Amino acid sequence: MANFGRASGTGTYQVENGEYKETLQFNSFGQPHGTEFIFKTKIDGDYWYNSRWHDGKRVEYEVWRRVK
Repeated sequence: MANFGRASGTGTYQVENGEYKETLQFNSFGQPHGTEFIFKTKIDGDYWYNSRWHDGKRVEYEVWRRVK
C-alpha cells in the first residue's frame, strides 16, 4: 500500500504553454513564501495531468478529473 504524505498550501497559479506554475503564500510543509513549483501539464478530455521534475527525476505526479 502506498504511503502518501499529507500537506496543504495556498497561493496563486498560472497555466500557459504546457506549464502549470504554483506560487506559495502559505503552506504546512516549511517552504518559504513565494516558492514556485512548475509542472509539465496536459489536459485530455476530463483529465488534467501534472508532473514535476527535479534534476531529471519525476518528484511529483498528479491526475485530476473534472467532476460534472
